Amino acid sequence: MITDFDGASGEHVWSADFSDLNTEGTYIMQLEGVADSPRFRIAADVYDNLLVDVMRYYYFQRQGIVLESQYAGPFARGIGHPQDNVAAFRSGIANARDASGGWYDAGDYGKYVNAGALAVSDLLWAYRLFPDAFLDGQSNIPESGNGLPDLLDEVRWELDWILKMQDGATGGFWSRVGTTEDGSPDEADETRYIEDSDEGRSNVMPTANSASAVAALAMASTVYDAIDPAYAATLLAAAESGWHYLEAHPEGVASIPGPYMDDQDADERLWAAAALYNATSEDRYQQYYLANYQTFAGIWQSRDDNAYGVGLSGMLAFMEYGMVANPDSAAVAWFADQYTPWRAHMLDRAQSGVWGTTLLDEDYYWGSNAPALWTVVTLAVGDAITGQTDDVTTQVAQQTLSYILGQNPLHFSYVSGYGVDYVRRPHSAIWSNDEVDAIPAGILVGGPNAYTNPLLWSTAPAKRYVDSDHDWSTNEHTIYWNSPLVFVIAMIQSH
Repeated sequence: MITDFDGASGEHVWSADFSDLNTEGTYIMQLEGVADSPRFRIAADVYDNLLVDVMRYYYFQRQGIVLESQYAGPFARGIGHPQDNVAAFRSGIANARDASGGWYDAGDYGKYVNAGALAVSDLLWAYRLFPDAFLDGQSNIPESGNGLPDLLDEVRWELDWILKMQDGATGGFWSRVGTTEDGSPDEADETRYIEDSDEGRSNVMPTANSASAVAALAMASTVYDAIDPAYAATLLAAAESGWHYLEAHPEGVASIPGPYMDDQDADERLWAAAALYNATSEDRYQQYYLANYQTFAGIWQSRDDNAYGVGLSGMLAFMEYGMVANPDSAAVAWFADQYTPWRAHMLDRAQSGVWGTTLLDEDYYWGSNAPALWTVVTLAVGDAITGQTDDVTTQVAQQTLSYILGQNPLHFSYVSGYGVDYVRRPHSAIWSNDEVDAIPAGILVGGPNAYTNPLLWSTAPAKRYVDSDHDWSTNEHTIYWNSPLVFVIAMIQSH
């Protein structure tokens, strides 16, 4: 055993390596003078139920459908916000529009195009790299048994909503359906708005959000093409129409103030171009990519940042271009030259940190669990593109998942239903108002936040967390935090 001081937790941390123990069973660790560890199980199927529950999270986030007891158990509810079938435009420029479907984004009832696009991307990356982890019938959702993996059925629920947010005349995408009052979703009856106005601007379709939608739809078309060619064609046609909108607005269209504002659209445009080239092999998309990709060298050269996120899509563009059938050889070599030292640095951060993640002491901000997971996704995809064959990234994935599940300064699992002490009171309009004294397993919350929760001040940033449904700053959940968790679990399960 070794010990090291950890500034993020303010503790001396002991670690032990028992990776050579591979006999299945239930164990505890004992050390003189230290309390016994919690019981833990070693088995080949240890993550199976976890993957299913983390995927089922999305079914519970669905808007516009009755959650029947045969699928939702005690969390059954009536149709949430049926008024989304006739959502009004905030500007009043047009008649009400069907904006139903999709997933509630987080603890609130908003639905956001760029947040949904990121979640879709993560989930599709999981399917691309680890397809055998995803089966038909494993999630017990209404579509189970239709011959398609349940993950792709669930992703389609969000894709269908993103399609509804596109303006047929221009190809642009409205950015969000605004949130409403708290309360159970099947009882909330306030008017729901497509947010499209801001201080004299109306019918606003932000280009950053639109480019995110284009990228996600084009990416999805490559996955669904072998499963449902007609649907894939619909996705691709919408993506190409969205690209026309981007070309018509080279100056960019700014976001509407509110959640997930993003007025810098260059990274999303690069992502969209890469995804469209992968889907179509049309040279005009590659030419856009080749003319712009080197301006994003900084995302690989930074030694303080993590990976991508909502509004930070540059890495996703390189990941997507790495999948194309006929890449430019110079662009491939350039990426390898940038990625290799970035990879080495990130692996060193994980291996030198006492908790085994890539998080630095200053990384405990809102949603701190997510960047550690997204970095693993980037490493895994980057390794696949560049042909890395060592198992170091898998080790970092395992360490990161262990951190999420309780091997952290609080000995606390940030995933509901898993671990000795785990999330029971997430910040969530659904679970705070459904009058059920429980929550589903598989909900990931944001984790410690050293910056925006003054009531939780501590000298140890990694301990600034509370399991309270009143605390959005540490205990909210989102569709784009569960998505990289799905990827990481599938990755570990597949190795």
